[in-house]
Amino acid sequence: MTTQTPIEPKRAAEQKQAPRVEVYWEAVTYKTVMVYVALLLAIIGATLFILKPDWYAVALKKVSSAVTSTDNDPGTFTQTQAKFVNLDGKVQVKKVNSVQWVDADYRTSLDKGDLVQTASDGAARITFADGTTYTVKSETLVTVEENSMGNNKATSVAVRISTGSVDLATPNWASPDSRAPSVWKIPPRN
Repeated sequence: MTTQTPIEPKRAAEQKQAPRVEVYWEAVTYKTVMVYVALLLAIIGATLFILKPDWYAVALKKVSSAVTSTDNDPGTFTQTQAKFVNLDGKVQVKKVNSVQWVDADYRTSLDKGDLVQTASDGAARITFADGTTYTVKSETLVTVEENSMGNNKATSVAVRISTGSVDLATPNWASPDSRAPSVWKIPPRN
């Protein structure tokens, strides 16, 4: 008679289990990542400055010329154009030769006859060539009535206020011959 040794159930279970894998991890914040990236960029920049210092002079010259450039591309403003220097909330513009209202942005130039409309959450500040600034309050509709600059630096700027309110600031010290009247049309009160 042959005898068979019994299989120990405990040992068989241990042999069939997969090996245990333990993973340890640590959370890293975006701030920490940004600090490490800034530190790495500073080290690379310092190394490049030591190896090639003339690269910084060339790069600085290119950046300063790009910032102070006054090319006549469509993105730049001529001296006689009015432009937005501050936009809050919904502000729309209807150009004089258009039938469509478009959202205003800082590249939008304003010419004679253009309409500017602010919503209940909107406000805009418009600066003209002579430094005159109109702050258009919420729920206001204005028309650019005058925007001209003469050869002798005398300027004339004006807006017509159809509804709402506007704050006006004129720097007379910049151009003593400037005129910046506001054409007021006060709506009836309820």
